[in-house]
Amino acid sequence: MNIQPKIGLALGGGGMKGLAHLGALSVLEKQGIKPDLVAGCSIGALVGVFYAAGMPVEEIRQVFMTQDLLELMSIRLDGKGLIDVEGLGDFLRFTLPYGRFEDLPTPFFVMCTDIEKGEEVVVSSGQLAPAVLASTAVPGIFAPVQIGGRWLIDGGLFNNLPVRVLLDNGATQTIAVRLFNRNDWRVLGEEDADDDRDGEISWKEAIKHRLVRRTPLSLRVLERSLDLMIQQVEHLYLQLAPPDLLIEPDVHDISILGFTEDRDPIFERGVLAAERCFGG
Repeated sequence: MNIQPKIGLALGGGGMKGLAHLGALSVLEKQGIKPDLVAGCSIGALVGVFYAAGMPVEEIRQVFMTQDLLELMSIRLDGKGLIDVEGLGDFLRFTLPYGRFEDLPTPFFVMCTDIEKGEEVVVSSGQLAPAVLASTAVPGIFAPVQIGGRWLIDGGLFNNLPVRVLLDNGATQTIAVRLFNRNDWRVLGEEDADDDRDGEISWKEAIKHRLVRRTPLSLRVLERSLDLMIQQVEHLYLQLAPPDLLIEPDVHDISILGFTEDRDPIFERGVLAAERCFGG
């Protein structure tokens, strides 16, 4: 009896580095590879939910290339996080053709972290938008999301590249797109220190301008700390559950908060990395 292989796709977290996912997916599409199940973390969950919904890659690309993500965010002053992303939730509910995991044509798994219990949570049922928002909730920047009595944040704290989740759910072959694959970081310069001045601009200006157009030194250090932690966690999981195909776009110089980056070059880096895997 011939058993059909079941292909699983894991899309890792990495903020705006994740636009490279779309480039990699475009190459998989050209190769005629259609995953049977998808797992995503953080930006991987945000891209993955559209892919699992059956939207063509070029259509998903247009969504991400044309939507101003800053317009979906606002400042929050309740102490739970710097930025409120309810606008992103509304965007997902309006743009996605499906509202629940159970309705998706491709099984989809979202990686989150229970901030109170300190454990990995895989969400695969219920409403899509809250699960994706929770998975993208970078600690200290975005507020936690409550789902089923749990306060959930970014899944990258425990499993940023969820290959094992695919295997646990029946995948026989796995493909992973990894965004944290180089240990480079630009040395801090005097211009960064000079720009890290407290109290000289309004909160709104800080979030809308400095946070995303020129990230303050304190947030860059936080980002770097997350980079290092995620690299170590990914390295461990890749040893425990190595994918059959690992695509690694070089996006080390793209900030996870780089909302104003030129998006097309990030997409092209994903294309280039995937094409290398197929001998292109």
